This record gives sequence, C-alpha cells and structure tokens, in this order.
Amino acid sequence: MTVAGSINYQPEGAFVSLKELQNLRLLAKPYLRFSSRVSNALTSGQHRSRAVSRGMEFEEVRLYQVGDDVRNIDWRVTARTQTTHTKCYRDEKEKPVITFVDQRRSMFFGSLHCFKSVYACYLSAIINWSTLDRGDRVGGLVLNSKQILETRPARSSKAVNQWLQLLTQSNNAIDINSSHKEPSFTQGLKQLQHITHSGTECIIISDCYDIDLESEKALFQLSRAHSVVLYWLVDPLEKTLPYIENITLSDGLEKHTLSVDKKFQKQQHQHFVNKQKAVEDLCLRLSITLVMIDISLPISNFINIQKKRA
Repeated sequence: MTVAGSINYQPEGAFVSLKELQNLRLLAKPYLRFSSRVSNALTSGQHRSRAVSRGMEFEEVRLYQVGDDVRNIDWRVTARTQTTHTKCYRDEKEKPVITFVDQRRSMFFGSLHCFKSVYACYLSAIINWSTLDRGDRVGGLVLNSKQILETRPARSSKAVNQWLQLLTQSNNAIDINSSHKEPSFTQGLKQLQHITHSGTECIIISDCYDIDLESEKALFQLSRAHSVVLYWLVDPLEKTLPYIENITLSDGLEKHTLSVDKKFQKQQHQHFVNKQKAVEDLCLRLSITLVMIDISLPISNFINIQKKRA
C-alpha cells in the first residue's frame, strides 16, 4: 500500500506487514502530542517539567521570595517597580513514550475495512514514529495471545523497527481457534508498570474486552505515576447491530448466520452504552485521557485529533 499523499489513508485487511508499518513514518509528525500533562522525568529532553530552576526555558518574572537565588534577580524590573523581582526558569525534561498494544483474539474483529488488531498496529506505528521524530525515547509492550513482549525505550529508528517487528509477528500469529489461555489485560498492565519510570507516558491501545476490577487497580497505580492515554478501539457493529433477518459472520475459515430481531438489537446496543459509560467513568475518576476511535474511519481522523490537542 502507498502511504505518501494518502490524506484519507485507511488501514485494510486482517493482518499487517512490517513494510506497511515502516511506511507510516511518512504520516508521522513531530508536533503530534498524546497528552497535555507536563513531565516528571529526570533526564533532559524536549518537554516542560514542574521543577523551577536555572534551566533553559524562561518561565516568568515574579516578586522575589525568601530562598530565591539572588543570581536570578531581574534588575531592570526591580529598578522600574522599586520592588525586587526574580526570573524563573523551567527545566526541559524528556518524556519517553511506551505504547501498550492489545493483539489478542478479541481484537481479531472488524465489519468494514480492517480488524481492530490491524488498526491498533497502525496507531502504534504513527505514535512511535512521531515520538521519535520529536526527539524522545520510545518503546512498546504487546499483549498477544500467548505472552507479553516488550522493547525498552530508546531514541533510534532501529528501536522503532524492532518494536514494529514484534508487533507484526504478534498480529500475524493471532489464532482465534487456539485453546491456549491468553494473558489478561490486567497482566499486561502490571508488566507495563514494571518497565516504566517516572515521567513516562503510557499509551494503551485496546478494545477493553476484559477490563475488570483488577484492571482498574492496575490503571490506578499507573495513573498515579504516569500520564496515561487510553485509545479504545470500537467497530461500528459493536455500537448498533443492523436490523436484518440474517447476518453472516466469518472468521475467514467458517461462516455462521445470526438472526437479529429488534429485541436482540436493543439489548446489544444497551450493552455497548453501559460499557461506554463504565469506561468513561473509570477514566474520569483516574484522570486518564480517553479517546474512543471508530475503526471504520481513516487513520487521518486520528492524526487530526492529535493536531487539535497539540
């Protein structure tokens, strides 16, 4: 697939290729931001921290307070106002980004252009390439049907390519007919806690299929120490089933026909509404940024959302 110039680029299919994810660097932009929080990181970088010091970025001029460094006194403002004022600077801190991508069997679903598992890979690729172009370290964690794989944050194209390779392998290995017990969403979140350090931004891409009380506890721990953004992937068919006598579902090998009456349609819609409210309430309580993404829409919609937040 060609990415260059594709303003309304739409992911397609049931699986991704490494080349497709690598080509998404052409859509990535360094100004794309994924959180509005300032950083708590301890190493130098491109983002503002809460620490006020003799850093590189000028913050403000304010009245002198006991304990301020006398070297920061603004003599021009002091002379003009006849009151001692001091200059404040704010350190620039690094803001590493780790993307947590769900590639389990529940993500192997889609009613239009692509499966949720494919869309998740594309989002992660754009986030990683944009973060690298911005000059920050980037890493990832993929929760697949058998295990949890990770790449530690690094500032290099090689690190991103290694991450995309893990992502591609996990995506291509999804087997909905497997009887193997999958790792839970909670297990993935706990592993995410182990590989993150202060100031890390955690981007979670999932359909929140098995989110439960244990997941909420893990998210609470993450949100206390990090900036957390949850991209909730939703297929149009999950929101509202069409009212038709028969609907055919397939896993690529077998086909099944399901009858949809008004009662079943209403029940399914109410189930989605309840889940949406639960996810929204959870993110609100934990100060987690929630972005619900319709996977039937072009990837450019995601980029435009980030432009508005930049």
